[in-house]
Amino acid sequence: MVRTVRERADACPGALSTHDAADGPLARVRVPGGRLTAQQLLVLAESIDVLGDGRLHVTSRANVQLRGLSDPEALATRLADAGLLPSPSHERIRNILGSPLSSLAGGLVDVWPLVTALDRAIQAEPRLTALSGRFQFGLDDGRGDLTASALDVGWRAVRSEPHGAVAEAGEPAGALVLAGADSGLRVPMDQAVPAMVAAALAFLDLLEADGVGAWHVRELDNAVDRLSAMIADAMARRGESPAWPERDGPTTPLVRAMPVRATRIVRTTPDRFEQIPPPAVGIHAAGRRPDHGAGTQQDRFEPSDLFGVVAGVTFGTVTSDQLRLLSELAPDGAIFTPWRSVVIPGLSKKNASESAGRLRDGGYVLDPDDPSLRVTACIGSPGCASSAADVRSDIHEVLSGLPSGAVLHVSGCERRCGRPRTGHTDVVATGDGYSVDGTPTTADALPTAIGSASASGPHGDRSAATGSPAPGRRPSQTRSPEVGVVDQHIPGPAPSRENMVSASTSAVGYVRDGAEIYRRSFATIRAEADLAGLPDDVATAVVRMIHACGMVDLVDDVACSDDVVAAGRTALRDGAPILTDAQMIASGVTRSRLPADNEVICTLGDARVPGLAAELGNTRSAAALELWRERLPGSVVAIGNAPTALFRLFELLDEGVGAPAAIVGVPVGFIGAAESKEELVRRAPAPYMTVHGRRGGSAIATAALNAIAQEKE
Repeated sequence: MVRTVRERADACPGALSTHDAADGPLARVRVPGGRLTAQQLLVLAESIDVLGDGRLHVTSRANVQLRGLSDPEALATRLADAGLLPSPSHERIRNILGSPLSSLAGGLVDVWPLVTALDRAIQAEPRLTALSGRFQFGLDDGRGDLTASALDVGWRAVRSEPHGAVAEAGEPAGALVLAGADSGLRVPMDQAVPAMVAAALAFLDLLEADGVGAWHVRELDNAVDRLSAMIADAMARRGESPAWPERDGPTTPLVRAMPVRATRIVRTTPDRFEQIPPPAVGIHAAGRRPDHGAGTQQDRFEPSDLFGVVAGVTFGTVTSDQLRLLSELAPDGAIFTPWRSVVIPGLSKKNASESAGRLRDGGYVLDPDDPSLRVTACIGSPGCASSAADVRSDIHEVLSGLPSGAVLHVSGCERRCGRPRTGHTDVVATGDGYSVDGTPTTADALPTAIGSASASGPHGDRSAATGSPAPGRRPSQTRSPEVGVVDQHIPGPAPSRENMVSASTSAVGYVRDGAEIYRRSFATIRAEADLAGLPDDVATAVVRMIHACGMVDLVDDVACSDDVVAAGRTALRDGAPILTDAQMIASGVTRSRLPADNEVICTLGDARVPGLAAELGNTRSAAALELWRERLPGSVVAIGNAPTALFRLFELLDEGVGAPAAIVGVPVGFIGAAESKEELVRRAPAPYMTVHGRRGGSAIATAALNAIAQEKE
């Protein structure tokens, strides 16, 4: 089962399937590894001038977007001629990240040949067109710069281990990454691409087997274990017979996709990946590059006297003049990064120094202390009709006043498009000003509000606890007096929770302001729980549900219809009653949040229930639903105690009783709880929300109801 039941197709735009934004058609061009040739940079420069808004927009997947298009078909022709649209059928699924500094400095291997090979392999597999346009592949050269949690399927180089067929082969190897986690499978470098394609095919097999829709591997229940087992089985079959014959069965395409030498893939204990900060802006000395000639994996490095320049791109936006400058300075091409910066590799020491100066003069960011490096922002208005403000203009006005070290993402609405998966202060336009980590403020007071929020630590993602600095800046950063070469040192472990004591609480012992407790609690939940992929209103409900139980991993077990909150809220506004199986839920509903002074009904204490239970041969909780028959159609149902009540609800619906408008089904327990909720997902008799497994309860049900009742968090 999946955490979110996808009831709509993925509408992620592409170069051919554009999105109609407020400022005109938007095209998203997939750029595997973020790497563009000098000629492609010129084509994009001319395209944004002639057909677009004059700016190229870099995404967090290192792809590029063109906005305000006057002629999307003409753009497609230009892109195809420039080699940026090699396969129209696969154009939306070529989402491939690669370590941007690979082959220049650091890393265990050079992943650029793998990026090219993976792109070709994806285009060669027709079935992969069924993937979502958001499905992410990634190749990490072993330095740990790619955010693992952002990857659906990836490969990360690892140092050879003292066991298994991979180590015996004496060749580069890596961990197969699934749903952002180490699968425990170790794959030789020359088998990385077919193994990744096989993993993507296995994901599609699981979707078909489960009969559900999902955009990401993480949305499947127990995804890593299930996919690993499927791949291991396919490896064994392929290893038994390299010329594996055609045969019927759902695993046949997967088996055929496995590499012939698949037996060299071995299982080991999964590791917990460490992540380093993004590369700092400035000049990078190549030092020693990976050399795949001979020797052990750790020794395969050859001296290099080449340099590279990393430059920041303010708000991820590049003008046509800046693209032309980049093309001139980067004869071997340039690499856009997921952190909205750009890399020019392969320069001599002299050219690197000169290029850095010209990039700085051309509007790129080369100063690691520039506050714009710590700010990301959605497009805002007027480009987006949903935005409540021109967020980029507003934040640009106060950049110089931002507190030192503050990392933030500025959003025009609650969708928070483009939000990074690293720790940050959450700034959202509200129409009346802004909300900074939940605290209202005005646009001109943003620096003060951001300073107060930053003092209590970054929010926005679970990775905030890693202590990673802002993009473009690393700890312990020093500079050579010669050409400003960045000397980077990977930071040590993050401070322990015991040492992370808020200054605002230590003086008084504890926080006494109720509103502040709520604000901080919700901010903490949003920082630690992976809410990506959930509709905004559902995410708000899940935040309250987590708040009720204190378990941020609850989100991994949540399953729902995309429209459950909207359906329930509409019903309540129309005066529908709330029917619940437990008096605790009825008592916990905040009456001031109910939009129509709605009735909250629990029939468990009715005097008729014991007799009905005896007559039905069922529990009193199930029997109490007999008294719901007249009120059930169009109601909002919340079952948070008894699995038998949820099963009885299905029986009533089978008997022809009208369906409710929405169902919150989260019974708790060891007998029947998981099964009743699986049945709810299977049947989906109305828009629903549930929590897979044994967890649930009245507090979680009440929290969901209070979130459905009113939009305000």
